[in-house]
Amino acid sequence: MASVFQFLDCRYNPEPGFWQKLDLTLPENLVNSTIFGGELMFKRRDGSFKTRRCILTSSYIYYLSKWIIPKYRANISWKTIEPFIEITDKGSLYGFRLGDLNALDFFTKSSQDLDKWLENLSPICILSTFDEDLIVIKEISHSMGSCINLCQSTEELKHRHKLQYEPNILKRNPSSQPRTHEEFAIKSYSKQAISQKPDLLQSIVNEIRGLRLVSHPNIVKLYKVYETYSHIHLVIDYFPYGDLSKRLQKVKKLSEANALKFMASLLQTLSYMHSMGIVHRDIKPENIMMMNDNSFQLKIIDFGLACDAGYGLSQKCGSPGCVAPEILRGEIYGSKADLFSAGVLMYIILTGKSPFSGRDTKEVLNKNKKCLISFSNNIFSKLTTETVELLKTLLDANPNIRCSASEALVFSCIKKVRECECVHKTCGFCQETNSDVHKIDTRKSTTDYAKKPNSKTLPKIHPHKRNFFL
Repeated sequence: MASVFQFLDCRYNPEPGFWQKLDLTLPENLVNSTIFGGELMFKRRDGSFKTRRCILTSSYIYYLSKWIIPKYRANISWKTIEPFIEITDKGSLYGFRLGDLNALDFFTKSSQDLDKWLENLSPICILSTFDEDLIVIKEISHSMGSCINLCQSTEELKHRHKLQYEPNILKRNPSSQPRTHEEFAIKSYSKQAISQKPDLLQSIVNEIRGLRLVSHPNIVKLYKVYETYSHIHLVIDYFPYGDLSKRLQKVKKLSEANALKFMASLLQTLSYMHSMGIVHRDIKPENIMMMNDNSFQLKIIDFGLACDAGYGLSQKCGSPGCVAPEILRGEIYGSKADLFSAGVLMYIILTGKSPFSGRDTKEVLNKNKKCLISFSNNIFSKLTTETVELLKTLLDANPNIRCSASEALVFSCIKKVRECECVHKTCGFCQETNSDVHKIDTRKSTTDYAKKPNSKTLPKIHPHKRNFFL
């Protein structure tokens, strides 16, 4: 089966063969970037084996010389990986094959070593063991050429089944505790749809590349990528509480204080993304997922339009009513396009309405392009000057005047929120606990507290009051 990512593998590994030879006069410093290393065996033409140490980084596998110096390397970001067991007269050999066209077999000394290599390679490579690793529980949503399913790992389901039918296992083996019952979502793309829509493959590549680069509590996590004969599968976080648009259908709008907490979390995330060189280009309520049912902790999803922020961008893309006007005008744009979209979200959560309403998409795009925004709503007269100033700066039609994410974070209204301990801990709407519990001075004699409690000897303790930002 030829991989749909084969063209990318050839792009990153242009030389014939699996390895690319390194210039030994310019040794690479891999101390800080190494994520795993160990001995691997390679089969010679005569059937014998040679052993060499290899190390793994976020994109490459390195082959070290006898003197432990990087001699060769290969970019494995888009290589398929397939584990195997080779039966010989002397016993079983465990290993894995990397690549499709210029494939190479790696052998390990034991099945345990193979498991360790697979564990560290699986977030980097394209896996082929979808049916063995995951079980689909139900379909969440469906669209042309793709769908999202709820799934669990087969390993966890086997573990739960074992505990169910062998209840005494915990007594015999205390380490066999029930697991977290963690569930994942799978974004599945039909290869038939990919062949009919060339842009769809680029969107999948954008999402994989973008999510592999970032690691942030407010960004959806990509766990693994699988390729089967008929589909591409992306294993990501599962969000049972829906997106921001569905939440706003219930609460309509937020108070100024809570809206600023939400924006502080969003702006922190955008600042991180832009510092990593990524522009999202499709920030909208449907791409902001809620982390629970009682707060507005968020995660940004859908990196299908994400791209490198290091160059001037010109492609027209985004969602009507949320896209930056410079994109619609056909101008060169950059990361500040995301800030305009963030401003649209801020307008929506404060007013409960979109700044660009219209009878149809054409009218919405026309208002969006001209940036015709009304601030005459009575709500704005009740907001603080700093909040309105931030909103207008984010929604400025001129990207040169519009603030960046890092500049928005130093606005006084956002700065106050960021200084709050709860935002630092959770990067979003968090549970705030108010309590009137007083600390008892333990230096007093224990006999003082043995008396019947009253207002003089023991302060009255009130139950915890939990307030959720809604």
